[in-house]
Amino acid sequence: MAGFGKLTFAQKKCVSTVGMLMQKTGMAGAGARIGVAVSGGVDSFALIKTLTIRKAILPFPIELMVLHVNPGFTPESHRPLVEWTKREGLAAHIELSDHGPRAHSDENRKTRPASIAACCAASASSTCAGLAN
Repeated sequence: MAGFGKLTFAQKKCVSTVGMLMQKTGMAGAGARIGVAVSGGVDSFALIKTLTIRKAILPFPIELMVLHVNPGFTPESHRPLVEWTKREGLAAHIELSDHGPRAHSDENRKTRPASIAACCAASASSTCAGLAN
């Protein structure tokens, strides 16, 4: 396979399984634009690499875009993902937010219930009660 070298047994298995799943579900057709939401962990890199190899095999063009939201606990933690997508020639949309630190701030701890169960205990809503189950 051009550009990827010889694939290991595990890589071949992943690529062929993803190919069968893509075909079975009709996930991708000519010109498909696929956004892949990733955490930046090892499994995310494996998924993106597998889809990149699959893209090279397909008889029609598709676009892949890596999507990531950094919750802001460690603002620079997405850097390896940015560098890797550049090296791989993949489009990426990466957002840096402050949602993580804000969700765990003292201000938010005072206003949010300790759990869904606590919320449901304070509410007679059947919708809320369904969430606690």
